[in-house]
Amino acid sequence: MTNREIDVLIEKYIFGHEKIVCRHAEDDYHVLIESDGWDVLIPLRYFTESISDAWQVLEKLKNDGYGINLYGQDGFKWQVQLYEGRTYGAIVTFDELIEHTSAPMAICLAALKSVGVEIAT
Repeated sequence: MTNREIDVLIEKYIFGHEKIVCRHAEDDYHVLIESDGWDVLIPLRYFTESISDAWQVLEKLKNDGYGINLYGQDGFKWQVQLYEGRTYGAIVTFDELIEHTSAPMAICLAALKSVGVEIAT
């Protein structure tokens, strides 16, 4: 699966946008949003490659009630672990630790796993 195909899955499963179209080139994806009777095409973000776009995924997960542990540094594997619930005085359910050499990709793989989508890397 390509990075762009994973970006499409993030847009669908994490951000809830079902209408994604591919225009002229095979990686020219756009999100189709209806606004005031108009169809608006917004370029699909590069969640798997851009840390600023991947950070929006973390913010969405945080707003959805997940806690996030992110560890690592360039040149080594990045690790992401999501958890549900409070960490102070309550039992917390941790998801499995997800590792990848790219921080944005590790974030995307953990996010997709949180909604039941597993990608083989």
